[in-house]
Amino acid sequence: MIAGFALAKEKPAQGPAPASPAVWRVSDADSAVYLFGTHSVPPEGAPWRSRALARAIDASEIAWFEAPVGEPGAAEAANRIFATQGALPGGRTLSALLAPERRGALAALAASLRIQIEQLDRLKPWAAFVVLSAQTQASEGAPPAESADALLMNEAKGRGRGLRYFESIESSLGVLTKMPEKEQLALLSFLIDDFVRQQTQATAAYEAWRKGDLAGVDAHLNQPMREGAPAAYKRLVADRTSALAADIGGVLERPETAFVALNAGYLVGPDAIPDLLAAAGFKVERVDAPAPPPRPKLRDN
Repeated sequence: MIAGFALAKEKPAQGPAPASPAVWRVSDADSAVYLFGTHSVPPEGAPWRSRALARAIDASEIAWFEAPVGEPGAAEAANRIFATQGALPGGRTLSALLAPERRGALAALAASLRIQIEQLDRLKPWAAFVVLSAQTQASEGAPPAESADALLMNEAKGRGRGLRYFESIESSLGVLTKMPEKEQLALLSFLIDDFVRQQTQATAAYEAWRKGDLAGVDAHLNQPMREGAPAAYKRLVADRTSALAADIGGVLERPETAFVALNAGYLVGPDAIPDLLAAAGFKVERVDAPAPPPRPKLRDN
């Protein structure tokens, strides 16, 4: 062994990289918005909060969300819409509306999720889509986990932040209820075809979000619908991002700092809200990137 050198010790196994989901700061001359993309239901106990997110909440006076899903009366409003607008009229069945090759797939999917096919058969396609979509976020045998939105809403309330919403429950579900039946069927058919992918890639989708990998989030959340159900994608994503970007522009007209939490799918891809806000003239910057490690100091010999 040459003097002055020692054998390197084996490094201990590294834990998961620190969470760094994407956070943007959007600003004009006298106001700012911190924009955060949420994951629907992070795995129970999985770490996803970051220092950048904590700083964004600390700096904000108001917290904005898409819809008041956790507020009193929200479940009743949703149930009322399902009861009055979710059922097919006149003895029609969902299975009869689907292409023959998907009828068996729907029945098999319902059986795997322990849902009675008779229950689904009474629903309009949009309502069946909502019911089945909820199942992609649930783990068999596990208690329902809270969404990132719900956790952030509770935190904002606990810290005395004022809560605001861009949509009501009625207008939020109205995006689905007002879809032409042909588009509803295309959306449901897409979900039937894509359900297994969503289930098997759920962990990869979460990791992409947790790491702030925008291209990965888009590939998991948006690209399959963009390619498999383009009309539904336009209505549910592209049109929504355009409207929400305009709403956030309205928030920036107020001389205050706000925290805005929206589904991560709205913040990535070709219709991403940060890009729309930048095009509208606002300053948009990512603030979640971890600081580079310090450079080692050189010693004089």
